[in-house]
Amino acid sequence: MPETEKKLASVETASKAVDELAAARRQALDEQQAGVIGKLMKLDDPADVTRAVGAIFGRQDAVREMRRLVSAAEKSPDAKAGLRKAIADFIQRRFISNTEAATTGAGTLKSDGFQTFVKDNERALAVVFTPDEVASLKAIADDLQRANRSIAAVKIPGQSNTAQDLTAVAQGEHSTLGRIVRGLAGAAGWGVGGPGWGVAAFLGASALNSARRAGMAKVDDLVRDALLDPALAKALMQKAGKGTAPRTLTRRLLSHARSTWAD
Repeated sequence: MPETEKKLASVETASKAVDELAAARRQALDEQQAGVIGKLMKLDDPADVTRAVGAIFGRQDAVREMRRLVSAAEKSPDAKAGLRKAIADFIQRRFISNTEAATTGAGTLKSDGFQTFVKDNERALAVVFTPDEVASLKAIADDLQRANRSIAAVKIPGQSNTAQDLTAVAQGEHSTLGRIVRGLAGAAGWGVGGPGWGVAAFLGASALNSARRAGMAKVDDLVRDALLDPALAKALMQKAGKGTAPRTLTRRLLSHARSTWAD
């Protein structure tokens, strides 16, 4: 039925256009906020801002330097948001990114390193984040470490382990966050049939659509937002039901989507 095919194609095209627009709005807001904090740091490129902020951690004067940045950004909400997002971007890229390492097929999740980072830099992080947010960072680090170790425990030497990993994760008692980040998704996107097919299975249509409408094009975006939002992190760390995410996660993602369009 050609007419039906045209209608379906129009719906799919419109949905894709909305997703792309949401992602563009999200990127524009991130770049605007990174630009404001970048001016205070005398940096132009958002990537340079992320690297410079990340380089502060581990320094002997990390707490003092963070206080200096927070003081400089105090009068600008965009600068404060840009600083927070630069830290989240640094953590995401260094410890959480699920991009395949070269052609090995192995994700680059470094859960033990992330946990150590949060522990060693708690005082510096507390300068920028609230106590609830720092506690959320700890909880995410612990949750990812548990997921990572459980998958390592079921790997079969000399095999790709994909099927074994998926089965073990699906049957185990893991949070939604632990499942989708380590066991069931790549950084390429959410697409069914692609690296992110497992995300659709666990999140469910409502949560997945809300994530897309919030400009989240891939799993890494979801995790980065969780680093900045304790309520979202808490929802992600709840146990997923059969084929669906907790309702609290869907509601939180919907709230993210609304704020994206409000901005």
